[in-house]
Amino acid sequence: MPGLNDCYVLAPERSGSLVLSMLDRFVPNRRPLYAPEDPSEVLGLALGAGIETILTHLEANSSQSYSMYFHNEGVSGPDYAGAMFNKDGSLVLMLSVEENGGAGAAERALQELKTFSGSKLGYWSWEEAPATTTHEFAESMRNKNQ
Repeated sequence: MPGLNDCYVLAPERSGSLVLSMLDRFVPNRRPLYAPEDPSEVLGLALGAGIETILTHLEANSSQSYSMYFHNEGVSGPDYAGAMFNKDGSLVLMLSVEENGGAGAAERALQELKTFSGSKLGYWSWEEAPATTTHEFAESMRNKNQ
């Protein structure tokens, strides 16, 4: 299996509706990959809480952090999408594309995610964990493709 190029943007706001729109746009046929466990357990919500409840909770609780990933079950588009709600109140959005598409595929996915989200801040890397604060994101941008 080929590796993945991960494209990250710093969202202009911590918004559950932006995450839902991103998922619907890029991975409409998706399967959640909650790890290490169901987010309702980690976040103190009712067991099996739906994605809308989880996103509303994370948007309202700006110092709470949680990352969620989704596998694309469709035949086209990115392989994965993700949303990282960080403890500093920031939100990072992610799309992962196969590395065998080269830098051009990663750059196109990054530009599409930037345009979609309204963000001017983003970078892509090869299978690297996302930044967990706005400061870390800025540092990563200095050292990566923009």
